[in-house]
Amino acid sequence: MLRSGPLADSSLIARRLLALEWVTCATPSYLARHGTPRHPCDLEQGFPLAHYRHAVNDRIQPLHFVDGGKAIDIQHRYQISVNEGNALIAAALADLGIVQTLRFMAQPQLDSGELVSILADWQPPADHLYVVYPSNRHLSAKLRVFIEWAVERFS
Repeated sequence: MLRSGPLADSSLIARRLLALEWVTCATPSYLARHGTPRHPCDLEQGFPLAHYRHAVNDRIQPLHFVDGGKAIDIQHRYQISVNEGNALIAAALADLGIVQTLRFMAQPQLDSGELVSILADWQPPADHLYVVYPSNRHLSAKLRVFIEWAVERFS
């Protein structure tokens, strides 16, 4: 299986595949209408936000920033919450709020200028994507081939 974040089951083997960088962004028209925040704490002063809500546990993922090693989590003024990454990008494109998403999800819109990166100096550290599998020595040939392909493809 593919997984990001800390492993709950230490009996599994995890091989890191790639770094998942975060970006905070909005449309140029949104920023023209609401202004551009200069610090993460500015987001608590009236900026509508779009948040990601985890489908599994219904937990809202706050916008996460790091300022000089200190974590800042923003959970203020949800305009909308969604449980799918493409829907989060769509919410940003519809001017429903500032979003924080994985950079690869928003890269086409960032490249085209439809979205603009903001608060780049406070982005959290990258998460990592892992291929995770049982630690037993008797992995099927198909699983071994997949693991090696994933490591070669993404590392």
